Amino acid sequence: MTAYDFTRREEPWVVIAPQGDQLLARQLVALEERGGLVFRVPAEELATPEGVFAAFARTLEFPGYFGRNWDAMVDCLDDLHGSWHGGRGIAVVIDDADLLLEADHLRLFVSVLCQAAARANSAVDSDGDPWDRPHRPALRLRLPHRVDGRLRFKADGR
Repeated sequence: MTAYDFTRREEPWVVIAPQGDQLLARQLVALEERGGLVFRVPAEELATPEGVFAAFARTLEFPGYFGRNWDAMVDCLDDLHGSWHGGRGIAVVIDDADLLLEADHLRLFVSVLCQAAARANSAVDSDGDPWDRPHRPALRLRLPHRVDGRLRFKADGR
């Protein structure tokens, strides 16, 4: 049994794994073999919030109305299972995520990814009412970390 299975609709929704992690590589292949989509975003494009918005909008083909702010990013990540990606399971891989460890926006960025993934995979809306949308495969987000698989923040809170 694996620690997580990208082919099933179950947590964890956001995975932080070492660069080159073989379990993760196998999970991504399995997702693609089942018709899922794997998007890769290079960390060097995510050095600023503006870079995050531009790279995600381009790579994940966000609709033209994307507002290029954190709330809009949550909304668009939640909507990824909509018509423009055919309701398939989705994994977003941020390669070389270690490059973001010193970024001022890292905590907010990870929080946004977690919010979006949790919301996209929830059976109910924020009011606790069932979604009026069909069951969708999971949205997964992965931030590979080269050192030991744990995302570490500096003692000053960043």
